[in-house]
Amino acid sequence: MDRAPATVVELEPHCLELRYASMRLGRTRRLEALMRSLERDGQCSALLAVPDASAAPDTPERFVLIDGYRRLAALRRLGRDTARVEVWHCPPGEALCALLARTQALAFEPLEEALLLRELTTGTGLSQREVARRCARDASWVSRRLALLGALPQPVLEALGEGCLSSWAASRVLAPLARANAAHAAQLLEHLRTQPLSTRALRRWFEHYVRTDHATRERLIAHPALFCEAHDETLAQRAAAALAAGPEGEWLAACARATRLCRWLHRRLGELRASAGAVPAELACACAALARTVERLRADFDAEHRP
Repeated sequence: MDRAPATVVELEPHCLELRYASMRLGRTRRLEALMRSLERDGQCSALLAVPDASAAPDTPERFVLIDGYRRLAALRRLGRDTARVEVWHCPPGEALCALLARTQALAFEPLEEALLLRELTTGTGLSQREVARRCARDASWVSRRLALLGALPQPVLEALGEGCLSSWAASRVLAPLARANAAHAAQLLEHLRTQPLSTRALRRWFEHYVRTDHATRERLIAHPALFCEAHDETLAQRAAAALAAGPEGEWLAACARATRLCRWLHRRLGELRASAGAVPAELACACAALARTVERLRADFDAEHRP
């Protein structure tokens, strides 16, 4: 990309137009860590901006902020009056393409890349193929990133921008839930805005939601945090019981699980014979391997614990 040499200047925040703020995902923890770094070491890297060509001629010069939204937010929270800004003398679209071309070093999230790509394809009129060329990517990468946005309802995208929802929760929970039950997805999103859940807790909740019937799902969606609290309490009780039982109790419990599994296999054997006419050879081999394992366990147990 041909452009005039960049210049580095000190600018007051009000001189920057935050045109692409909605395309950068809010992350409270990252912002807090960035504030600590800026307070300790100062601003080590400049923001990136381009001149705002849409500004009226008789107004003070303004700049469109391309990159550095989190750094600017951190500087504002720290009460800094100015920010060091690297100014590229080119249109915003060209700067966005150059920015995306080097995202491997900038740790953009896939959804942030998707939002910027959507701006390029809709705001500048460039085709996906042309955007891919200017970003030094292939067309399939652009297509895959844009497909991420098609799976997410607008309220989910807004929650991502506000920082009250993670990319994982949006793509792995809210998106599939919205396709299956839009009302439940909207209800869960409202809960997460006021009562955020950790990734692990939300994963457990969704796994349970997928396996349960409609009546149970209604209770789960009505009180997701309550389910997670009850689940954690159950796990704590099981851990306490296992600790009290010791290795002997753990061994007995494992034997009980193995016995139940063997009984289940035995019941299913008749169903397999009825449907297939004969037990497939690979199943016979698996059964023989299981029998050998059990026999070896029994032999070792008798040898070590013979009365």
